[in-house]
Amino acid sequence: TWGFKVLMDTFLISANVAIVCVLVAALTSIAFGIYNAIYVYNEDISTAGLDPKVAEVLKDTATKIENGAYAFLTMEYMYLCSFVGVMAIIIILTVEDSYFSYWTTCAFLLGSATSIMAGFIGMMTAVNTNYKTCLLYTSPSPRDQRGSRMPSSA
Repeated sequence: TWGFKVLMDTFLISANVAIVCVLVAALTSIAFGIYNAIYVYNEDISTAGLDPKVAEVLKDTATKIENGAYAFLTMEYMYLCSFVGVMAIIIILTVEDSYFSYWTTCAFLLGSATSIMAGFIGMMTAVNTNYKTCLLYTSPSPRDQRGSRMPSSA
């Protein structure tokens, strides 16, 4: 039969080594994601040379989009947590082998929590980088004789 043990024996890796490798890879990727998110948030974009009214409109719009993203995620996670709670109860009642043995449920809850964190970090990073991209696109460039990278039809 094919199973985890046969697979591990085939590749000459013990189950403990495989678990450690998976944990190291997961923690490394989480650390890399946090590093990139912090880098993006700390990247300073200058509004020098940009019309102050345009800069103010861009910042105001970015704030409104960020508030909308927070509101969306708050509502989404309220529904998601309700769903996860119901599914956790169903898993406890149908999947777990014995009482007080909740390995499957804990794995499900941990996966749900990390998914929620990834969604939140991803949404906030996307909102932040989109604002900065728009600001860079509308800012004057020393290489651009027109004074702005905006198309002339805008």
